[in-house]
Amino acid sequence: MSSANYTPFQNEGDGNPMQRSAVNAVEHGKPMQRSAVYALEQPALPPYTDVVVTDPTPPIIIRHHTVIPKDYFGLALFVTLCCFLPLGIVALIKSNDVRVRAAHGDQLGAQQASQHAQTFSMIGLGIGVASWAISLVVLIIYIAAVVVAVNEMDVTPQPILENIN
Repeated sequence: MSSANYTPFQNEGDGNPMQRSAVNAVEHGKPMQRSAVYALEQPALPPYTDVVVTDPTPPIIIRHHTVIPKDYFGLALFVTLCCFLPLGIVALIKSNDVRVRAAHGDQLGAQQASQHAQTFSMIGLGIGVASWAISLVVLIIYIAAVVVAVNEMDVTPQPILENIN
């Protein structure tokens, strides 16, 4: 092939050296090498050097051991069922809030919710115990009044009809 008959893009592919040699080998009847066949099948890639494949490093987990504040759930439930329903419900909500905030890592919020749960539970317990005590005193006074009233009654039988003369 002389330089006078040569055109730059005649049967040479897109400029990739591997593809050009594969195309020339096919035209001239030479057997193609495996790398030449691969170059025909795959698009040309930019050359990369020094590619190192490594395993990812394992994640480092740091756990802070924090103390979860007491949630006073049992006391709140007792206050709700046996003492004073409105404050018991508020105490149950605050008790649940302790768990939720502690799970999200809000230690200060969990501590405040714990204090509120304890406060509402204790106030509800105080109101409940006071109402039970007042109810017991009223019941005792009522029973005493009934007993006194029954004892003061004259239970001697009276004739219904007097002698008719």
